[in-house]
Order: sequence, then structure tokens, then C-alpha cells
Amino acid sequence: MTRRTGIIVRPICLNKCRQFIFTHLADGDLKVLKIREKKVITLDIGAFCARETVLHNSNGAIYHSQQLRVLTPHRATFGFDVLVYVGRALFIHCYSEQHIIDEPARRNVLISCA
Repeated sequence: MTRRTGIIVRPICLNKCRQFIFTHLADGDLKVLKIREKKVITLDIGAFCARETVLHNSNGAIYHSQQLRVLTPHRATFGFDVLVYVGRALFIHCYSEQHIIDEPARRNVLISCA
């Protein structure tokens, strides 16, 4: 049996947050191990709820969503693009903390200084 699952983007109103569903692209006999939800914030998309379906096969191999791993580090809320923006603004351009907070806020990305 060939099972092809992919990224399914379905904006759903859930606590004023868009929800995207991420699954692993794989072939074979895979079963759902668990479904994880986490809030993710990126500069391009903004804030959304990521729902990741973690799959496993009969050999015990676990498959995570590569699409979600490209957007955000494991167990992190902010995406790589937000981390890069803050790092460049702080260390290369020497912007003040308030400027670093205000610029993404115009794109509805809220960053705290703590």
C-alpha cells in the first residue's frame, strides 16, 4: 500500500489563530503515532497553530514532518526567519531593542524583550 501524505494547508479559525496541518511525505505502511499541536510564529505567515501528524512503521522508525522542521526549530515557537531577523538586527545592524520589537510588530509578529 502506498500512502502519500503531504502538507495540507487549511486556514481554520481556532482561537483567532490559523491552523496548518503538517504530515510526513512517505511511502509504505505507516500508522499514526501521535498528533502534536504547537503555536508557531514566522515573519512570512504570522502566527498559526501547527498540527503535526507523527507516523511510525512496523520496524519502529518514526517519521516527523520535514516541512515543519524547515520552518521552526524543535520545541521552538519562533521560526528560523524570526531568529535570523533578530540576530542580524542586534549584532550586525546594532538596532535598539525597541526597534527590533517594533519592526516585526508591523507584520503582526509580537516579540517580547524578555
